This record gives sequence, structure tokens and C-alpha cells, in this order.
Amino acid sequence: MAEAKKLNSWCFVCGAENPQGLHIKKLRTEHGCRCDFTVERGWCGYAGILHGGIHAAILDEIMGDAVNDRLKTAVTLDMTIRYISPGREGMALVCEGEVASVSGRRAKARGTIREAATGKLISEATGHYLRVDVENLKERADGQDAAGI
Repeated sequence: MAEAKKLNSWCFVCGAENPQGLHIKKLRTEHGCRCDFTVERGWCGYAGILHGGIHAAILDEIMGDAVNDRLKTAVTLDMTIRYISPGREGMALVCEGEVASVSGRRAKARGTIREAATGKLISEATGHYLRVDVENLKERADGQDAAGI
């Protein structure tokens, strides 16, 4: 498996230069993208349980990366997550994402987070993504309104 490309070194999920980031290492797979990670204390909310927002960020990153392999650069339109079982501090987890369908500039992806040791499903998601022009996206990121992407 090859390491996945990074569009932004300050990305909260994968950016090496973001001191507050998760620093997740992504890998390309035959069907999409994956990452292996261990739940850190700072990622937890109540009682040492992985925060739902961290689930969402990692699932979106991995599904989005799978889509980017097909559509070049895409942004998230929406995402639905089912939280099934708690991920706990110190638990080794695997997140996998793949493209379910592509239609023009749009794609649908699905992703899962599972316990590495047992394969037990922790959370699952689906998301819709839209291909964008990366130069237009960079211009809009420089303080302009993102409407019309």
C-alpha cells in the first residue's frame, strides 16, 4: 500500500505541520483509502470514549481521499454517521473508505471504523462529495466566500 497524497500540510486530520492535528497516516488500498490509529487521550470526550467529532473527521478524511483518487479534488457535501460501539482510549482502530458511485462531478463514498484486533464495527458513514477546481478553491480559501464552489 502506498501512502496517500496530502493536499494541505495543515490539514487537521493528516497535516504534519498542524501542531493540534491528529497526524493520521493514510494509505492507498485496492478499493480506496485506509488508516490505522490508536485512540489518544486528547481525542476523547466522556469517560475515555473517542469523541464523535473525531470519528467524523477521520471518516470524512478517508472517504474523501478515496473520492479524490477518482475525482482529483472534491469537497464534502454531506455525511451521515452511525455510532455503533465506543472507541476507547488506547484502542487500536482501522478506518477504511471506498467510492460507492460516481456521477459527473459527484461521488458517494462509504467508510467504517473497526477495532483492529477483532474487526468489531465501531462506526460507519456515507458521504456525498463534489469535484472542485483546486485553484478556485485556493482563491476562495484566501478569505473569500466559498459559495458557488
